[in-house]
Amino acid sequence: MKDGTLRPIVSQSVQTESMPLGESVTLEWFSTVDSVLSWIWLKHTPGHGLVPIVTTYYEKVQFQQDFANTSRFELQKDDFSFNLTLWNVAHAYVGSYHCGIFWYN
Repeated sequence: MKDGTLRPIVSQSVQTESMPLGESVTLEWFSTVDSVLSWIWLKHTPGHGLVPIVTTYYEKVQFQQDFANTSRFELQKDDFSFNLTLWNVAHAYVGSYHCGIFWYN
């Protein structure tokens, strides 16, 4: 930080989460960036590429493909957090979940 600017902090509070099938879990994600244009949650299943679950562009929220027509996914978003709840977890939702942002300076 030689130029005196602060670097953004991005944090996923729990790195690994396991729960029995049928349970629910909230995946929490935080950022100190106050100029976020877009947030995204992605799912990765071994042997497959990353699949977008939900994206935002400013305040517009868009669930993608297979995740759009189910009540098992719920998003809680504010200016600094982007939390995804998976209700009644089914075997099809087992995988690694990742979050990312796009922002401007």
